[in-house]
Amino acid sequence: MSALSLNSSNAALENCFSLLSQWNTELVALYGKRTQEFFALPFSLMQCGSPDDLEDLQEDYSRVLHRDYREAWDRLGLVFCAGSMERTETYAATILKAQEDAAKILELAREQAERIVARAYLHAHEPQVANGQVQAA
Repeated sequence: MSALSLNSSNAALENCFSLLSQWNTELVALYGKRTQEFFALPFSLMQCGSPDDLEDLQEDYSRVLHRDYREAWDRLGLVFCAGSMERTETYAATILKAQEDAAKILELAREQAERIVARAYLHAHEPQVANGQVQAA
């Protein structure tokens, strides 16, 4: 295995572990926050004095739960997007290079076609020799 492939493999592994670390950090933050909310719930329940208080508590708990998960989802999306940006830039550079190479190939094909047409034109306008006599094209 060459040094270049080892360096690129190491860089890929470092990026992978960095993304996993960021992902796990976001998940731990979400789980920690939700665990605190869950353990605080019995104390909030004890303060409810009426069914309306209980309904308000339930609505607040659900609203905060949805907000926490939505925010965590957004942060996890940013972690994922940050990791894919490098791959996207590399992919975009690869596509651009392929397009440039394709343009060069098309240009070479156009030049070759022009040479073939020019040769065919010259051949068509050469005097033809048949039975020892020169005939005009």
